[in-house]
Amino acid sequence: MHQPHYTEALAKAWHLVWRHKVLWIFGLAATFLGQFGLSDFFGQLYLFLRGGQAVNLWWLDFFTADWPAGWQSIVGLTWAVGILLLILLAAACLTACAQGAAAAYALEWYKKGRADATKAWRRGVNHFWRVLGINFLRKILATALMALFLYYLSFVLESEAGWAVNFGVLLVLGLLFFVYVAVYAVSIYAIGYAVATNVKMPEALAKGAKMFWEHVLVSLEVGVILVVLNLLFVGAVFMSFFLAFTPSLILWLLAGFLGPSALLVTGGLAVGVFFWMIFAALCAGVFNAYNISIWMHLFVKMHHVGIPSRIVRFLHWIARRA
Repeated sequence: MHQPHYTEALAKAWHLVWRHKVLWIFGLAATFLGQFGLSDFFGQLYLFLRGGQAVNLWWLDFFTADWPAGWQSIVGLTWAVGILLLILLAAACLTACAQGAAAAYALEWYKKGRADATKAWRRGVNHFWRVLGINFLRKILATALMALFLYYLSFVLESEAGWAVNFGVLLVLGLLFFVYVAVYAVSIYAIGYAVATNVKMPEALAKGAKMFWEHVLVSLEVGVILVVLNLLFVGAVFMSFFLAFTPSLILWLLAGFLGPSALLVTGGLAVGVFFWMIFAALCAGVFNAYNISIWMHLFVKMHHVGIPSRIVRFLHWIARRA
């Protein structure tokens, strides 16, 4: 009997995403939840090291601004806060439903060889609160981990630099990364249980943690692979910036030959930004759907037959050769 391994997940997930374009839409919508694969780890780390926080607190400036006194300002502020909360609520509903729908679509396709987008969306809507709650807990844990690392780093920066200190920082950062991978894997397995078996959130989290513990090496190996793919994806998006502005260069060259023209210059900039945003959104949708599909394939295989670790197989191969 053929024993599955996670390299099959990479190939089958890409086959699924490439042939089923509806997953691109689900993936793009789910991106706004911050469910952008494990590159979110590096994004939070960058924001921590840059500004001492992992959450963009632009809304604090809104509330702490020097607003004019008077009931008109209070009414206006109340309306603004209400509109902001409605927008955030709508975004949360859309993204959580989309992530649940993407997971449901992938699970159905892996099990039956076919999937229905409407049915998947309904399942995403039905499991909205569970998916949102799981992601909310994941965000809290991720932010807490980053805060602990920043607290540790503040003590390190005050001490004398040396190889031991640098090694300690790298060691703690490595441990932080693997813990983050564990949190992410448990959350995505929990979403799989919530969508596939219709269990409550606490039970889904417990089963997700059990699945991760039973396949800890495989989950960590896949997490590292996805980080590499995330970095390649980010690099591709940045490279596309130059390609997207190729039509803009033509308009700017025309402006140079025909004389200064604000219309051509502004139009070229608008065209470049438009093409780049379209390409970036398309890539984000495809990659996020691919990321979810990989984890759902692992979920299906782990739930039924299990997946061996490549590291363990390699060590066994070395032992047999010795």
